[in-house]
Amino acid sequence: MIVIIFISLIAISIYFKVRYNQAITKAQEFCNLNKLDLFGVTYESSSHIHKDFNFMSKLWSGNAIK
Repeated sequence: MIVIIFISLIAISIYFKVRYNQAITKAQEFCNLNKLDLFGVTYESSSHIHKDFNFMSKLWSGNAIK
């Protein structure tokens, strides 16, 4: 029973990680096409967003989102 719960949690976390990566990629491409920035920074690729720790802290703080 514990193994099934563990595998289910792993599958759910992989699903949300894939969806997060897709959303970050779409946001980055949209911003580059429309010459916009995310929280005051222009990212060249989605990997730059993943490497930026300030992006996640600004995203989850909710203060910079309007």
